[in-house]
Amino acid sequence: MFKVPVIAAAVSLVLAPAALAQSNTDYIEEVIVTAERVEKSILDVTTTTNVLSEAFLERENIRELNQVANFIPNMLVQEQAVGGQSFTIRGIGNEDGEQKLGSFFNGMNVTDRNFSGQFLHDIERVEVLKGPQPTAFGSFAVNGAVNIVSNTARFDEQEFEIGAGLGSFNEYRINGVANLPLTDWLAFRLAAFSVDKDGYSENVSGEDQNARVGSNLRFTTSVQTDRFRADLIIAHEDNDGPGIGFNSKYYRTDGDIADAGSDLDFGPTETVINREITLYQLKTQFDVTANLSLAYNAYYNEGDLYEYFDVDGAAIQLDERDYNYESSQTGQELFINWNSDRVDARIGYNFFDYDSHYTSYTLYTNFQTYIAREIANAVIVQPTGYTNLSDDNIYPADYPLQVLRQQTAQYVLNNPATVNPASGQPVANALTTLVDFTGGIPQNKNETRGLFASADVRVTDELTFNVGVRDEETEANGNPDDTSDPLWKLGANYSINDELSVYYTFAQGRTPPLNAIIVNPDVERETVDSNDIGFYWVSSSFQLQGAYFTFDYENLVVSVTDSQTGLTTTANAETTSVSGFELHGGFTLNEMWGEYGRFGSNDAEYGATTDGGFVANYAGNQFRYSPEYTYTLGGRMQWNDLRAVLSWTYMDDVYFEPSNDPDTLQEGFGLLNLSLEYQFNEAIQLGIYGKNILDEDYLIDSGNFGGSDGQPTLIQGTPANWLATIQYRF
Repeated sequence: MFKVPVIAAAVSLVLAPAALAQSNTDYIEEVIVTAERVEKSILDVTTTTNVLSEAFLERENIRELNQVANFIPNMLVQEQAVGGQSFTIRGIGNEDGEQKLGSFFNGMNVTDRNFSGQFLHDIERVEVLKGPQPTAFGSFAVNGAVNIVSNTARFDEQEFEIGAGLGSFNEYRINGVANLPLTDWLAFRLAAFSVDKDGYSENVSGEDQNARVGSNLRFTTSVQTDRFRADLIIAHEDNDGPGIGFNSKYYRTDGDIADAGSDLDFGPTETVINREITLYQLKTQFDVTANLSLAYNAYYNEGDLYEYFDVDGAAIQLDERDYNYESSQTGQELFINWNSDRVDARIGYNFFDYDSHYTSYTLYTNFQTYIAREIANAVIVQPTGYTNLSDDNIYPADYPLQVLRQQTAQYVLNNPATVNPASGQPVANALTTLVDFTGGIPQNKNETRGLFASADVRVTDELTFNVGVRDEETEANGNPDDTSDPLWKLGANYSINDELSVYYTFAQGRTPPLNAIIVNPDVERETVDSNDIGFYWVSSSFQLQGAYFTFDYENLVVSVTDSQTGLTTTANAETTSVSGFELHGGFTLNEMWGEYGRFGSNDAEYGATTDGGFVANYAGNQFRYSPEYTYTLGGRMQWNDLRAVLSWTYMDDVYFEPSNDPDTLQEGFGLLNLSLEYQFNEAIQLGIYGKNILDEDYLIDSGNFGGSDGQPTLIQGTPANWLATIQYRF
């Protein structure tokens, strides 16, 4: 049963409109989205879409995608580092190697560990699309998509802005925007953002971990005439800082068990993450007539990522790794749009070429520790019937799992193997290469060509039907895909009045063949049928939207990480059903007071695996990173030139591994955030932003590679931190 705070959150969202007066600065009467690859009012779409505006992003000082998730129902983003973010929407994510959530920048594909995470600055809006998006975005958006829309150059006025900030953990940041219209048809826009923030996870023997260091520069050239618009966008981001703060739960020299607030001890290890990416995008649209338009988009993304990380999360040098990862994406899209009084039709073609390659991947160990670990498993664990204490296993309820993990860890810490028991030879106390996979991991190449068509048919002034279909041809690593069938999307939208509409959507999704080949050539590709029924209510005083959804999955891939290679062993689950409900809204009581919120519930459990030889059966377990419910409630106040926002975000119990291992559980917790802004004059704005101001200890991950080897590691969530800023516009 839902707890009292959950009921209160839902009731608050539903009843708030009755108490509202007029005016709202965060939501405008016509919210424009590109969820169906054409700009239209959110009241007219048949896709469940959550939108955060530029004003909202700036007021909440949102600069990273994981912060966006606090305000989107049934969405979580696990951003351990700039490379390799883990998304979940409605309980389904990318964590098992299968690409199910698409990342897009200005509608163009950036679905890759290099490109999906960028600093959010000078952003027009963030759109989160729920459910499969076969027509709009293809097979890379099996379960949903995130589309970040950047500001383009404006022709109406010059705009110059510079800003700076100082904050907790020695943070300093600078930002700037320059918008320069040269003529009535040519304009330029330059946006820059840079941050240097020390790690918030204290490492007692070296550099603190979980830092944010990087710079992002974006240059946009826009051309506009009466019938033609073109935007050339070049974006570059460079990140260089310490790595992920994996913290061993049991490898503790003090004999304690680590929690979210425990210090790290990496010993002599120095971690690092270096990433450099560049995106080139061209967007064009030509209005042939009042009813016919053509759009052509082209893009190229390239990126390099190097990471050195401490897998065991301790000073014992049991498992350390580094790798170089390179990727590139090339795409072209052509759309034809035709509009009439009763029918809006679109046909399109896209080409997408995707190359990725681990140019190096090396595992290192100290053999004194490595041998001690093997002895500990043989002496302590194997007599109980298990090879090791991996968090991928399913254990009996009375199995003393955590006691054995602590005993095993203390054995390794206190009994380094100075002599090899097999050979009798001395073992050096030094970090040594264990396995070098360089050259052994194949390059992955995917080419996709897709043709899609969709149409909105207005049966009456109130009722519109939408039908869309996409057919794709894909070649993955030289292997053509012979199993693809067309993917369909069907919907209906009924306009009750100018402010309220209801809709229904059925959509199909299927994972790209590339992922099945990378993960395991024997697994079946995932397919999903989804149903959404919802409403949009948008006026000058408030916005409220809600949806009930169901997913029926076939061949859902579940995975276990090989503790030696870091690669995955996978199998398909039987039919898995997911259902839930969500609300998202913002309201204004009067010119001084307002509130906003979101609520999401999600019932997601794994089905049984169809592979009898699979290491574990997760049937009935809660999905990884899928809490039963989440909510956010926020209040806004404006008094003359002072603006204040106070928000509370709560997440219910969440498991970080599909086994639902007790060491991978984060119990429900809440975070309190505060924003204060003062408009000193027309040019100067001062701001103070506090995140997690009650300093709640919590985890953003637990288990990881170390957990697959029997010793879970923890990753701390951001503690209390403050930022003071000044912005100058001229």
